[in-house]
Amino acid sequence: MTDRRPTIVAVPAALLLAAGCGGGDEHTSTEKAAKASSTATAESASREVSASVDGRELSGHCSGTQQEGSPAILLDSGMGGGQYELADLEKRFASRTLVCAYDRAGVGASDPPAETPRPVSELVADLDSFAAAANVLPPYLLVGQSMGANVVFMYAQAHPEKVAGFVAMNPVPPAETFIEAAKKVETKAEFSEERSFNRGANDEDTSFQEPVLSDRLPSSMPYAVMFDEDCDGDTEFCGRILPPLAQTTRSLAAVGDGGRFVRAKGAGHSIFAVDPELVQETINDVLNDTN
Repeated sequence: MTDRRPTIVAVPAALLLAAGCGGGDEHTSTEKAAKASSTATAESASREVSASVDGRELSGHCSGTQQEGSPAILLDSGMGGGQYELADLEKRFASRTLVCAYDRAGVGASDPPAETPRPVSELVADLDSFAAAANVLPPYLLVGQSMGANVVFMYAQAHPEKVAGFVAMNPVPPAETFIEAAKKVETKAEFSEERSFNRGANDEDTSFQEPVLSDRLPSSMPYAVMFDEDCDGDTEFCGRILPPLAQTTRSLAAVGDGGRFVRAKGAGHSIFAVDPELVQETINDVLNDTN
């Protein structure tokens, strides 16, 4: 299981995102409520899914039914969030199509990986294995939160033939473009933590060093990058870190011609929990563009 910690305010941008999506009592309460909501809403239609990858098991579930002309939706949570973190989105879309979610390796009921730190490309491979085990027919609509947003973004780049579109909510800032910007505005201690985080010193022992987020996406693939952050009143830290963080995140919406940038003002890191209507609207927009 992951190391849950309280939200830290004056920390590097990558750790700010990780704290917002993977730790603290607020997250735990949200996850429990989401799990209860998901169970109550889709208990009759939900089915458990287990995917075997290199001798370890990934645990997940699916609810709803895949409809002709509407892609199935694969959900990927924030760091340590698990398969029920995005349960409200599952509830909103399970009546329309098949919706599946899973626990990444070492989270929830899924077995831990054999070696760490893990490159994000291995998480992409795990997601692909889970989708196959769940008998989900491609192309998929991918929805990811924070760390999960990196996974779905890279999945779309690695397997464009299997992706109808995707929504990436507050992805961890890509190391290849953000590190240099961060170095200019962070203290030496903050930057040291930033580098350590990107090299795998985080709750899921994942390395974000791979430079593939800059790889082009197919021009025909619609997607959205959603962004907002909350420094909990630390205006000095926000003044330094938010401009390059916002700009780096915005640049991801230009990787493909079908990208759009959605600023979720006032929602903070957990956009899906604070402004679910905006997230639902954004997913619907991408879904409509897949037709």
